[in-house]
Amino acid sequence: MMVFAVRNLSTIFGVPEFLLGLFLISIGTSLPELTVGLRSVLSHHTGVSLGDLFGSAAINSTLILGVVSLIHPIVAPPLRTFGTTGLFTLVILLFIFISLRNRKHLFPWEGVVLLITYAGFLLFQLSCIAECVAVH
Repeated sequence: MMVFAVRNLSTIFGVPEFLLGLFLISIGTSLPELTVGLRSVLSHHTGVSLGDLFGSAAINSTLILGVVSLIHPIVAPPLRTFGTTGLFTLVILLFIFISLRNRKHLFPWEGVVLLITYAGFLLFQLSCIAECVAVH
């Protein structure tokens, strides 16, 4: 149902399916990780939160992507969209790696930096959507 809804919205608004998937579907699939993360932090089991985060990233980028590509070839989105997503991911991973390298926790200000980075990512993607709509 989600696939058909995103395809229909993509057609209606003239926006690439990749961008709608990036916003709509990814939020829905990330809610369980957010719930597990909040629950584990509140019960002082932060290792569970970090394990869930990295496990989810590994499963999404290997198992799910691999199985889907076996069924049908995956067509890459335009380089600008795909490249910026990859760049933001690398920046965030580098920030987390540097933050956790010498200590075992993230400070609240680092959480704010991550949220601001995500907001920047969303704004950049929204500008891509606005550009795509203007072209069509």
